[in-house]
Amino acid sequence: MIRTRDTFAQALGALRHSARTGGFAPGRPVVIQDEARRLRLSTTPVREALSWLCGEGLLERAPLGGFVAPRLDASILANLYRFRLLCLQDALARGGEWTVEGPHAGQLEVVDVFRHLTASVGDSVLGAAFEGVQARLDPLAPVEFEILSDLVGEVEALLAAPDAGPPPGALETYHHRRIQAAPRLALALAQGAGRADQ
Repeated sequence: MIRTRDTFAQALGALRHSARTGGFAPGRPVVIQDEARRLRLSTTPVREALSWLCGEGLLERAPLGGFVAPRLDASILANLYRFRLLCLQDALARGGEWTVEGPHAGQLEVVDVFRHLTASVGDSVLGAAFEGVQARLDPLAPVEFEILSDLVGEVEALLAAPDAGPPPGALETYHHRRIQAAPRLALALAQGAGRADQ
């Protein structure tokens, strides 16, 4: 018998989207039954998908069972930005390609450039490390727009040299600004700023 739809893939896609866009409040439980009801699926594919997302670092196992959205306090957030910066510096040092296509003015385009840079090295460990940290930082993009000023100018400066690489010190400045703002970003995220409607 051929299944007409893959309920696991459907659950995984929807739940991954929620996790990456801030749909789950940091530190709060993700209830299997609630998500199954929201997705109109049985609990089995939802439970399997939530377990899978734990493996990706987007969710965590709760101490007493179940699942919880990872806590993102200021120190965790600052360390995530530091680690992403290390991944990018490593990729540049190893000859990774800095490629910018077309006009860019948003955080999503910056992440695309970062992703291409780390992938172009051809090191699956570096690529997985970047993807893991980026998945944890994805929900911060709308919060950054609310908290940090002049992001358009910042992005334009970072992407000014489409193929020559970032200007000297630009990656560091970009990340250090977020590290310094980590307490405000973490507070805004905890209060629901930038959270996608479910």
